Amino acid sequence: MKVWFISVLLLCTCKYVFALPKGEGYFKEYIEDTDFSGIFFAAHNEKVIYNMPYGLANREQKINFNANSVFHIGSITKQFIAAAIMKLSEQRKLRLNDTLPLYFKHVPADKRAITLHQLLTHSSGFSHSTGPVYELVNEQAFISRALKSPLLFKPSTQHRHSNIGFGLLALIVEKVSGQGYEEFVRGAILLPAGLSETGYRLIGRKEANLVINYVKTTNIVEQLFLLTPAYKALGHPLQHFYESLGKRWNVEGSLGYLSTISDIYQWYLTIRARKVLTSHSWSLILAEQQSASWHAGGVQYGYGWVADKAPNGEPRLFHKSISEETFAMLSYYPESDVYIFVVANYRDKQLKEVASAFNEAILETVKISNKSN
Repeated sequence: MKVWFISVLLLCTCKYVFALPKGEGYFKEYIEDTDFSGIFFAAHNEKVIYNMPYGLANREQKINFNANSVFHIGSITKQFIAAAIMKLSEQRKLRLNDTLPLYFKHVPADKRAITLHQLLTHSSGFSHSTGPVYELVNEQAFISRALKSPLLFKPSTQHRHSNIGFGLLALIVEKVSGQGYEEFVRGAILLPAGLSETGYRLIGRKEANLVINYVKTTNIVEQLFLLTPAYKALGHPLQHFYESLGKRWNVEGSLGYLSTISDIYQWYLTIRARKVLTSHSWSLILAEQQSASWHAGGVQYGYGWVADKAPNGEPRLFHKSISEETFAMLSYYPESDVYIFVVANYRDKQLKEVASAFNEAILETVKISNKSN
């Protein structure tokens, strides 16, 4: 099945690189069979080589995914917080080896030596979260919970993904810059990079463009007869914000951002050209900083990026966000200059395999294209 799927993807992606016939139809047929709803996107050498929305962004109102769709990028948010920290470092307003007591009062002894570098690389020892994602939690309550929480390990000895760490980094951005973290990230990173539609609360958005998130509700009859499961609407990514105002520091700085496919592309151009930040800052962001102990394959973690190797052995930088209702995966292959993004508005165990197969197909297509030139 996997070999066949990759072959289908190759046919499809080749259409965009070589203008071969019939490619899109084969791939579209497969995707429709899987009930996929989301976007497949790829760029190479600055050019978009694949940009295909599939399925419904809003099943109730029959709105298709399109160029204006605004979707949740979840944990990819961390890349922008990391960039903000690096910008403040360039401005000599903080240092990566600064410790928590420089920014927070009454830090317990076991956390006094934790550095910004350790927060950035998920090597601080903090656990994943202080509570439910969209719980209303103000700044002081979040800080108190974070500092009172037991560490999972001695700092720098292991790696464990921590939203707490990036929440603290967002607070440090506020303390150092004198602005809300969203305002600083938008003014110092996003707008200079050309990302006008990326962010959390600050952007006015048409509600019709907000992608609705869904969860599959498979019952025993559907399981027995392999029927397509029903989908329960969970609302759009700002539903919680529309329903009750207030800060949610379990998500601030770590998960909250939304984006568009145009902005995702602009982020690639920014990374590729090393814009907005200095080359030195980018080298630190994309470096292999900390071993990711949760993975047996030699995976390393930079500042908001995971570093590993593709199945073909090529170095890859990536980050994914997998929640109950959404999936997003961003991959960058510096050697071949390939940038790939897959997003879906539901969660399914097959999505990671589908995204990985799409990555393999695009890389193979680019390889074939380079040989023919």
